[in-house]
Amino acid sequence: MKYFTKEWYELCQKSSFHLALEEEQQAETYSEKYFQQLYNTELKSWLDLQEEVATIMKNNETINTTDNKEETFNTEKAIGNFHDGFIYNQEQLQEKLPETIGIALAKLKVYLIYL
Repeated sequence: MKYFTKEWYELCQKSSFHLALEEEQQAETYSEKYFQQLYNTELKSWLDLQEEVATIMKNNETINTTDNKEETFNTEKAIGNFHDGFIYNQEQLQEKLPETIGIALAKLKVYLIYL
């Protein structure tokens, strides 16, 4: 695995951030197209998981559908939750990472997809 700087290497040794990292040549420079591709892939995976959980809960009758007027799985609401979580992670990482490492990354958005 390649590390951007000595500080980046040391931070990775103190945290678990590096465990989810994979080398990807396209991530060396920021591309909005690449970011959107990653974002949409992770969103679809997350939506599939949320829908599966909702189905299991419905089958196990953990959701009382007579009292709950909303449908058991709302795709639009789930997309909003995913996006809100992404924005929250982005803000937290920008606050916690040392500035030198933040600058070394092409864009934090690509890194955040995998958190």
